Amino acid sequence: MCRRSRRRKNQPPNPEIRIRKRLVADINQVGYPEVSPLPYHRIIHDRLSVEITRGCTRGCRFCQAGIIYRPVRERSPEKVWQLFEQGLAQSGYDEATLLSLSSGDYGCLDQLLPALMERWEAQRVAFSLPSLRVDTLSPKMIDQISRVRKTGFTLAPEAGTQRLRDVINK
Repeated sequence: MCRRSRRRKNQPPNPEIRIRKRLVADINQVGYPEVSPLPYHRIIHDRLSVEITRGCTRGCRFCQAGIIYRPVRERSPEKVWQLFEQGLAQSGYDEATLLSLSSGDYGCLDQLLPALMERWEAQRVAFSLPSLRVDTLSPKMIDQISRVRKTGFTLAPEAGTQRLRDVINK
């Protein structure tokens, strides 16, 4: 460090570097790891994770990720199916998650979840949905998830009054 200017010695005096956000328009076209690295020791979230959407439609004021990853892009059900087929076959996991900032907002969830359960129920593979909003959870969804074994639901917290929900844009 240069003591007078508090700059690194190899740093140019006025860098004209402009950093711009890059956006993947179609997440179906982007490479996604077919096999996740398998750890040598037990980890907390020991399961296969497949990203079903990137971004969030809700725009809650406190959610940095919802703002950073806009706009919402959904992975096609066919691509999600393919990633689960490859990942579960090659990893040996008996649990998988449909990863998203708000899993219940995925447009094809009503068709995809029963199809995944039909395919993997015999192998006792359990599926979970993280970050569910209370208004997207349905009895049909709970029935599908609990077909193999009971797993937990992560419900996004709501505010106590409508006024607070309006303030935080929830």
